[in-house]
Amino acid sequence: MGLTSLIQTLRDERLVIDDRISPVNEVLRTVPFGHDGYLQIVTSDVEPPASRAFKSEIDAILEHTVGNDLDDAELEDRFRRIAALMDRLDSTDAADREWQRDVLDVKRHVRISAEEHRRGEDAARVYEGVGATSGGEGQELIAATLGAALRYQLGGIEEVPLFGSVMVDEGFVKSDPDVTRRAIRALKSFGFQLLIAAPIDKYQSMEREFGSAYLIEADPAAGRAHARGFPIGFGPAQASDARG
Repeated sequence: MGLTSLIQTLRDERLVIDDRISPVNEVLRTVPFGHDGYLQIVTSDVEPPASRAFKSEIDAILEHTVGNDLDDAELEDRFRRIAALMDRLDSTDAADREWQRDVLDVKRHVRISAEEHRRGEDAARVYEGVGATSGGEGQELIAATLGAALRYQLGGIEEVPLFGSVMVDEGFVKSDPDVTRRAIRALKSFGFQLLIAAPIDKYQSMEREFGSAYLIEADPAAGRAHARGFPIGFGPAQASDARG
């Protein structure tokens, strides 16, 4: 790939990130989040200085090349500058490898955060992690952003897979019932089929969102576990009767 094609590819990849996030945000606007609000995924440019310098050098080389008749000295200078860039791009030196990641990995050029828009509030609440949230709020945030990230990786909302199962092991166990239901709906809104494993005492907070449910019980004597289905509406109050 020539330098002209490389620089254009890097710029196009940055635009693709916003293009693929846009339909994800359209879905998130329809999914209740937090306190009567909704979530949006937001990008901001944090391009490393090495990447900016790399692009500036290529632009400078091309600017003095296209449409100009270069003399021998100018051609030699252009060759040396291009060779220096190509050597760094092909280098296996540790410092150059880190430089290559800064220059070529467009994900390093973008910071992705989540904004919660609440009704009646002009300013959005910005999340760059779950550290400042409670356990339940953090799980709801993780569920919404996980769904968004999976849809992004799978190519956007337009291509929802016919089979898109997401397995959640003991998910939402720290959430209150309302947060749990919102988190499950957030994942389902992206077209995923959820398989959730949770303790029996957390079942009632989730069952309204289930299409089917199974009780898994270990049998130490036989060295195996048993699974049997039960109708929606089976909760902790009936668990002891079912095991009896």
